Amino acid sequence: MAVGTDDVVDSNPTSARYVLVCRALSALLAMRRGDDTTGQAGKLVTQAVRDMNEHSAALANRLEGIAANEAELNQLRRERTQAEAMVRDLKQQFEDERRNSQERLAGMSRDWERTQKRNQELESVVALAKAKLARSDKLHEDITVERDKSRKLVELVKQLEKQRSSLVSAQMKWEEEREDLMQTVRQAGEQCASLRDQVSMMSTHVAAMESEATRSRSRIRELEDALRARSSAKPPATKHKRRGGARRPT
Repeated sequence: MAVGTDDVVDSNPTSARYVLVCRALSALLAMRRGDDTTGQAGKLVTQAVRDMNEHSAALANRLEGIAANEAELNQLRRERTQAEAMVRDLKQQFEDERRNSQERLAGMSRDWERTQKRNQELESVVALAKAKLARSDKLHEDITVERDKSRKLVELVKQLEKQRSSLVSAQMKWEEEREDLMQTVRQAGEQCASLRDQVSMMSTHVAAMESEATRSRSRIRELEDALRARSSAKPPATKHKRRGGARRPT
């Protein structure tokens, strides 16, 4: 038995899906009986399975949305209950005021003024509630801003902690370098003291050498004076005779 879907026209997706499933079942029966001569039964079954899977996924998404909105729905119900209680209270107050007004016809003017005052108080309460709501919104915005500031402060504290760790490491390294420098300074001081001792010894030795040089210069001057004095003295005249009687020139 040949089964097609071209003649299925329905504006309702559920009805169309139902018709498609029915035809898929008919196609399966036709396949069992061997009446499927066009090969459309497999396509119908595949299309029906795909459609049901899509429908199941859509239903799952709707169920998730319903579960997500359940808390908000409960909150709205509580708010509606509170509003109904407030309305009942206001209605009861209004009824009490109306009965009192009817019972006190003589004091209608005074009751009317009291009612007007009560209305003004209610308006003040409403205005106060609106102001509180506005302050609540502003407070929510301030809380959001403060939360952002707190997050930024936490990040800043983390950065400062990292910088502090770096500074502590740098300080420890500086302390080590300072200790090395102090050790170097102490060694340099010891070397300077040794050099000062050597310089003092050399100064003493130089002074002794200068004193010896002074004595040597004095001795040299004395010797030079003696040599000059000896050189300035005239030697005695000597005569030489040549053999043969002739004088040799001097």
